[in-house]
Formats: sequence, structure tokens, C-alpha cells
Amino acid sequence: MLFFVVSAGSAAYFFNQLSLSTPPLTAGPLAANKSYGVTIDLTQYDDAALKQTLEALHASGLTWLRQPIRWADIEPEPGHFNWQPLDRIITAITNFNQLSHSKKNATLPTQPIDQPSIHPTIYPPNHLSTQPSIQLIAVLQTSPRWARAPHTTATAPPLAPSDFGRFARALSARYGELINIYQIWDEPNLSANWGHTLVDAPAYAALLREGALSLREVDPDAVIMTAALAPTLENGPLNLNEIDYLDRLYQIKANRWFDVVAAQPYGFDHEPSDPPASGTLNFRRIELLRQVMLNHGDAETPIWATAFGWNALPPHWSGPKSPWKTDSPDQQARRTAEAINLARQNWPWLGPMLAIRWDTTNLEPDDPARGFALRDTPVVLAALQTATGDPTIATPGVYPADHASGQYSPGWRFAATQADIPRHEPRTLTIPFNGTRLDLAVNRGSYRGYLWATIDGQPTNALPLDNRGHSYVVLYDPLREATSITLARNLPPGAHQAEIMAEGGWGQWAIAGWTVSNEIDDTFYRRGFIIAGMVAAISGFMVLSTLIKNFSQFLSFISRRVELFYNLDERVQFALAAAPTVGLYFGSGHLAPVLLALLAVTLLLRPDFGLIFIAFSLSFLPYQQLMPVLNISLLETLLLFSTAGLIWSLVNVQPSAFIIHHSSFIIHHSVILLVSFLVLGLIATLFAQNFGVSMLAWRTMVLGPVVFCVLIVLVAPPEQSPPSDLTWRLVDAFVFGAIVHAAIASILFFFDDQFIAAEGVRRAVGPIYSTPNNLALFLERVWPILLTVALLPGQSRQRRGLYGLGLGLVTATLYLTFSRGTLLLALPSALVGMALLVGLYQKTWRRGLLVAGIGLALLLTALLPLLTTARLATVIDFSQGTSFFRLKLWQSALMMLRDHWLLGVGLDNFLYQYRTFYIFPEAWQEPNLSHPHNLVLDFGTSLGIGGIVIIVWLQVQFWSQAWAAYQKQPNPLLLGLMGSMIIILAHGLVDHAYFLVDLAFAFFLIFGVVQRIAWFPSE
Repeated sequence: MLFFVVSAGSAAYFFNQLSLSTPPLTAGPLAANKSYGVTIDLTQYDDAALKQTLEALHASGLTWLRQPIRWADIEPEPGHFNWQPLDRIITAITNFNQLSHSKKNATLPTQPIDQPSIHPTIYPPNHLSTQPSIQLIAVLQTSPRWARAPHTTATAPPLAPSDFGRFARALSARYGELINIYQIWDEPNLSANWGHTLVDAPAYAALLREGALSLREVDPDAVIMTAALAPTLENGPLNLNEIDYLDRLYQIKANRWFDVVAAQPYGFDHEPSDPPASGTLNFRRIELLRQVMLNHGDAETPIWATAFGWNALPPHWSGPKSPWKTDSPDQQARRTAEAINLARQNWPWLGPMLAIRWDTTNLEPDDPARGFALRDTPVVLAALQTATGDPTIATPGVYPADHASGQYSPGWRFAATQADIPRHEPRTLTIPFNGTRLDLAVNRGSYRGYLWATIDGQPTNALPLDNRGHSYVVLYDPLREATSITLARNLPPGAHQAEIMAEGGWGQWAIAGWTVSNEIDDTFYRRGFIIAGMVAAISGFMVLSTLIKNFSQFLSFISRRVELFYNLDERVQFALAAAPTVGLYFGSGHLAPVLLALLAVTLLLRPDFGLIFIAFSLSFLPYQQLMPVLNISLLETLLLFSTAGLIWSLVNVQPSAFIIHHSSFIIHHSVILLVSFLVLGLIATLFAQNFGVSMLAWRTMVLGPVVFCVLIVLVAPPEQSPPSDLTWRLVDAFVFGAIVHAAIASILFFFDDQFIAAEGVRRAVGPIYSTPNNLALFLERVWPILLTVALLPGQSRQRRGLYGLGLGLVTATLYLTFSRGTLLLALPSALVGMALLVGLYQKTWRRGLLVAGIGLALLLTALLPLLTTARLATVIDFSQGTSFFRLKLWQSALMMLRDHWLLGVGLDNFLYQYRTFYIFPEAWQEPNLSHPHNLVLDFGTSLGIGGIVIIVWLQVQFWSQAWAAYQKQPNPLLLGLMGSMIIILAHGLVDHAYFLVDLAFAFFLIFGVVQRIAWFPSE
């Protein structure tokens, strides 16, 4: 056994190393520029200071200057432009470049370094490499007052993107020969830079498209860069983390409108080598942006770091704390140098790197942004200068043939990123590079030609050798293929120099570029994996044979270990399960596989804990990142392990561990109903237009909730705990999770200004949900349970008191959402419905209706101050606004159901059909609606007529079981559960009711608990 474990572990280690040895995918030619720069507003300097600043920047090697271009200042009135501030700095830069290059007897290039001329030239492109031009990245931002909505700030986007497009065309027409890189807006993922309103990726994409089309109309070669996305951990709606924001841009195909993705890899208080994680702000977080691009199949587009660095405030700083964290200048200088080396060695897809700011001009004395000023932190500037002062050397990446890292002998010709061999000697190309592998891109043809190559003066290790021991590349190929030839691989890490001498091939444009990589020599790992895998297979077969022969002893061994777990105090068992769950929720980096293993073992033995965790976290888990190894959400992970626990108990490894509920449930028509739901959803998915979207919805909103429901009914805790405990534990967890969410939402509302201001009210949104309505939809489902348990006798004083406190908090939070469906429909319906149920049971209506009337009166009183606001004043106006759009939406949904009555359009496919085919022209203002805002229409359009049968069948089953159980033993919990279903039905008439992950699980939690109580009355 030990031999098998060691060999299997070794095989896993070697396999992991093999996966790590694959170099990252490179990007296109715009990543070949590995120079440096800084964000700076040159308009803030007078002429003398401007000249001195340009000289200092150039001397420091910071040749990319990211210049804000404020539309609000340039076009204060439509068609009236104030170009003078920009003219002044453009003229200064032009004169400076001309003067600088004239000292080298060179003319001013008409295009940036590393981008070829459109005409062939005999001048090697590296003739200016020691004196590169200063180049601008023009950041188009802010809107004039006349172009944006009234009473908004300059950072608000324009009302009409076409106005922005006209400005962009005017800018390019004036400076197109001098500016080639344009960045559209700045940090639109922050509310402050989007007019202090909700961030809106589609709206930014529209602005980006307008800018790109307008600029390219004037200058077809213009390079368009996305806005620099601010690093943040927030999930909206006011601020949205840059990872999700970029993902949304790709989802709506905005990558058609940009050539470069801009990133801001601030270091904060982390080391450059600290691994990236979704919950951490650090330098390598930029790798998560790159992963988003790869997830969408975009390896070609490069990333430019338009703001990177660490904050270094003076030792005795007395101003406010730096929000970017701070440390000593020496520490930050070390981190800066290490970051540059890490980026250049490991990120072949990264282009230029720009520091955050140059000096402290126009900063207040107590502004912590001073800690980024290079001029005020000489050691950090020196670290940058070391990088910019290094001789041009190719680090990992793809380079065109005219890149400055290639040093050519005289006579070569260059055009369109290709190089042509000269007729006369010397015909040499020298490539200094830093990496372990070098590939050369060549254009072969029907001609005699050879390239003789050496690395560090020795023959290359990946090419054939002639009789003299010289390594060579054959350029002859009658098929005229362009290909990449590996010159050398598995070189020692560090600097190397390739010397290439051409023989023949002139006039054929043979050289197309080169690629440098850092790859690990995987020979050792490959052989180790093969040997360890063979040993593991042989030893594993022997172990399996032994286990088969001694199966009873093996079961006895496992049983003894399981018994040790069950003998632990239940609180210890719960802690062992909760600890890895919390760790995985907040992100655990390299510990994630260990935590997953611990969670799997504990839930295998106590699946009821998994159900409790799900019930508590329904409003948090569905939007959590995918778990490593399993590649599913934490919610699905808990469900998977809990299901495995149920199966474990069924095989009777530990017969006394679990009580599995009566097998009669298996043949009951409730199971037939659930299976029908599963099968119908799967069939509809197979015929859905967007299969992937529908399959994900089936997995997360049908399969998962149904399995959850079955587990609720079947799983019971160990014998030492009464079975009824699980029923109340599930309900308590569900309620407590909602209370925690309501508490956080209230804190954010009152103390962190996390709300949405609209229609005359401020609406709470909470920490997870993007809209107040989503928050209300979830919280309202626990409100009847809180109400009945707190106000009606039947439970302990402690539970009633806690539920009473929760009732007050949840009610207040629901009020702060100002959800009309909740306040005007759901809660009143629950009050009246529960009063009627009590009256029906007691055969006396007076008391129930009196209580309901008092509740409705209190609710109406609370709503009186809002009746004059636009939020409630327009609720019955069906000629415009929400009510008008809702009617049009229902008409469209009915047409959709008429056309797709058999199987519907598929789960979560409503959006794609509605906005492109069924939307009424008069409802064009709200095209992106993902559901028909009606429970019956939602099931019908998703699953066809069978879906309507399913939802009716579910309701019949629920109410027949709930009412029968209530008649046998009336209790507050059953009444509250029925009140929750009334809310689902009532609010479901005008909004979401089921097809969201949290709502689907909440629905089947309520359904499953009622089934459990009805079928097993002993609980």
C-alpha cells in the first residue's frame, strides 16, 4: 500500500510539473514593444518646465507618455474647440524628438519604434534604438456639460456616443500623424469615473465602438486601447472588479473594437511573486485578466500595463493613510525591479510598462498619491532606469523581423515586419535574448538559401549539423510555406546571443521574426511520470488484489475509523466540516485541494452538514468562483459531497451511522414529478438554440435544486440526534443566512453609501446582488417564517426572540429595497393568505382577518411617505414606465410560447429570443430582459406546455401535503412555509420566481421541508 501511495503521488507530481512546463501563449506584434513610460499630464507645465520634464523623462528611458485628453475642456461648446493646450505639448514633443534624433544624424520617424514603415527601407530599424522617440498614449475622457445628462459630473459618459465620435475624428484629423495610440476613457468600472452612477459595461462598449470606428475612419492604422480598468474587489453595482468587467466586455463581443487591453497591476502591500487570486489585489492579478482573454479564445490581443508600481511615502508621513498601502522606498524599489524582471521573463503577452506618475505637480501636500511620484523616490526611479537602460534584448515574446532587438549588418531591407537578405556580405543577424528557447520565423521558397546559426558561439542544439559541425536552416521549399524553426531549446536560463549568417536567399524576404520562450526542460519529468505511472499501476493492481481477497478486513478497518469520527462531539464534527467550507468560500490558494479533501471526508460522513451549509449560504454561494480540480461552484461541491454521503450510508459501511428515511418515498408520485422536471428540462436543453447556456441552467437550476430536495427528504442525522433536529436546523440556517445578508445590506446602506438612487428613493442592494429587486426577492422568502415563528406560540422563548429580532431586521431591509412587488404585492398577499389559512382551519375568520388587517395597515402607514415619489406614484400608470414595459413583455412572451409551445426555447434562452425577435418596437428601451416576469410564462417559454404542467403539479403537490400536515398538527413553521409559497406565487406574477440559482434552491428547500414534515410526521 505504501509503495502504491508513494508511486502514485510521484506520478501526480511529475504530471503537475509537466503541465507547468508549457510556456504561456504569446500575443500579437503589439506585445513586442517592451519599453517603459509613465502617466503624466504635460499641460500642467509651463514651457520651460515642459522642456525640462521631457528631457528628464527621455534620459530616464520613459518614452511612453500617457496623456489625458479631456473632451470637456477641449470642446466646451458644440463644434468650438480649444486645441491650444494640446498644440503646445504636441509641438514641444515634436521639436524635442527632432532635436534628439538630429544629434544622431537621423530623421524623425513617422511611426513609433517597433512598427515598420509602409515602404521598404535599407535602414535597420535599430538605428534609433538608443534614442527612441517620445510617444503619446492619448486618453480620451470626460464629457462636456452640453453632451452629458443634466446635473452630472464630467466623468459621466455622453448621452449620445455619436458626439464623442465626432470629437475623436476631430482629434485624429488634427494629430493623427503624431499620435497613434488612443485609449478610450479611464477606469469605467468605478462609479466615480462613470458619472457616479451604476457601472455599465455594455454602455462603455458602445462608447468604445464609437471611438474606435471614428478614429479608424481618419487613421486606419490607429491602435485602440481599452480603458485602464481599476483593480478592485467589489462586485457592483457601483464598482465592479476589473476581472468581471473585462469578461462582460468579451461576452458582448466588444473585443472587435480594441487592439490592446490596458491593465493596472498595482503592487499594494504584496510581493511581486505573490500568486494571483480573485480575492487579492496584487501585481500578478493581471494574470487573471489574461485568463479571461484566453477563456474567450483571444490569445492574440496583448496587455499593456498603463499603471504599475508600489506606493512609497516618506518615513514620517503625517497625511492620510495610503489606500494603495505603502512601504519604505528601498523596499518598493526592490519590488519594482523584481516585478519588471518577473513580467519580462514570464509574460510574453505584455507590452510596455508605465509607472503611475512622474512627480507631485498639482498634488496636495497630504495626498498619499505622492508616494507614486518617481522624481520624489530616486531609488524607485533608479530601478526603472536600470530596466530602461539595459541594451535591447528580446525577452519572452514574439517579435517581428524589424524589431530593435535584431541587430543587422548593413544592406538588409525592411517592410511590413519582414526582412530581406542583402546580396553582398556580410549578411548577418544578431539576436540577444533572455530565455531558454529561440524560434525563427522564415518564409521559405523555391530558391537556394541557408541560414547558419550559433548560440553563444556554439552550434544550436535543435538544428541539424553539417560535416563541419555547423548548424543550419534550409530555406528551400517548393511549396513556399511560411514556418517557424526552433533554433535552440532547453538552454540555461539567462542571457544568450544568437548569430545568424545568411547564404543566398536575397530578394526573397526570408526573415519574418523570432520568438523567445522560457520553458522548463521536461525530459526528467516526462521520464519520471512514465516510470512512476508504471510502478503505480503495477503496485495498484497488487493492492487491489489484496483488498479483494481481504475485503471484510478492509471494511472493518474503515468502519473503525468512521466510528472514531462519530464518537467526536457533534460540535467538533461541525467545525471540521465548516472550516474547509469557509476557507474555500474566501479563497485558499494552494491549500484548496487539501480543504476540498477534508470537506469531502466530513460530508461523506455527515451529509446533513452540507445541506445546512447550503441552506445558510443560498444568497452567497451561487455567485462564488469555481472550485479547483472539480471546476464547479462551492454550492455544487457541497451538494456533490452530500450526495456522496447519502450513497455512502446506503452501502451500509457503517449501518448505525445514518437513518435513511422510508423507501416508500422512492415510489411516491413526488419523485415521479421531480424526475419529470429533470427529463423535460434536459430534452428542452437538447433543442435549445444556445445549448451551453441552457445546459448550465439545467445543471444549476433544475438538477441541483431537485437533488437538494431529495436529500432534504432522505437524509437524517446520526442516531444520537433526533431526526427532527435536521428539519429545524435547515430552517434556522436558511433564516439566519437571510438575516446575515440583511444585516450586511443595512450596514452598507447606512455606513458605506452602497445604494442605488432612483425614482426619488435610495434603494439598498447588499453585498452580492446587483439590484435591489434581487435582494428583495430572496429576503421576502424568509419573512413569513420569521413572522409566524416569532409571533405565534409553539417554539421556545429563545427561538421566538431571535426570530423576532430577525423579523425586524429583514423587514427594515425589505423596506429599504423599495421593491414594489415586495411591498405592494408579496407581503400583503402573505399576510392575507396566512390569515385565511388560519381561518379555514379554525373555521373562524375574525381573528385572522383582524391580524392581517393590522399588518396591512402598518405596511400602508410605512408606505405613505413614498406615495409622492416616482417609485410608487407611477405603479398604476400603464401608458409608460415599468408597468407599460411589463405588459408589452407579457405579450411578447405569449407570442414566444405560441411559437414554441412544445418544448419552449430552452432554459435561460428567453433573452436571446426576446431581444432579437419578439420584442415590440415600442418597448425598445428595455431589450435585455432575461425572463418574462411571470412564473407561468417563465416555465412555459423555458419548457413549453410541459413546463406549465410541471409548475402546476408542483403547487398541487405542495399544497396538498402542506395543508394535510397542518390539519393534523398546526404549527407556526408549516404556516410560515405556506406563507413563503404564497409570496413566491404572488410576486411571481410580476417578477422572477424560480429561474435564478438562489431562488430555485430556496423554492425546493421550502418544498422539500414540507414534504419531509408531511411524510415523516414523527419529526
